[in-house]
Amino acid sequence: MTTSVAVIYQDSECPDNGITHEVIRGLASEQIDVKAYSFDTAQSHLDELDTFDGMIFGSLPAKYADQEALQAFIRSTRVRCQTGVWRNKIATAFTHTLEVCAESMPSLLQLSLFCARHHMVWIDESDNTRTAAHSDVRTEDDASVQQTPAFAYGQRVALITKQWLE
Repeated sequence: MTTSVAVIYQDSECPDNGITHEVIRGLASEQIDVKAYSFDTAQSHLDELDTFDGMIFGSLPAKYADQEALQAFIRSTRVRCQTGVWRNKIATAFTHTLEVCAESMPSLLQLSLFCARHHMVWIDESDNTRTAAHSDVRTEDDASVQQTPAFAYGQRVALITKQWLE
């Protein structure tokens, strides 16, 4: 059985380029089955999401994020929250921002609380974080710099998910 991770991202972030793409490449480099969904499309694929071993959520900072799509996704999972379908799945999140803490923390906090309500196993970005104040899986001024941390983040999530299932 192959380990699988769903990447659920903000609709304005195309999974074919940028940070989300690099996270997916990092996962795939560790022979993980990966499928990407926007918050909008994920609502109609909840049965599929039930089958994944882990989930990575990618969001814009709260002040830029499409809160309606995220809130609709959260509401669509209420039954799963009550029944515990996602219990013990690996979960983590990243934001797309240049800002250190002020912009990314509300989004990360919202997503971590969402995962906690589902009794998912939250992992942080400890290998990718220079300080506890910000996410290294963020957009940099230099596009070449943005790729490496996001790729490594995907690899780290893949390895942790595999270890969790052993």
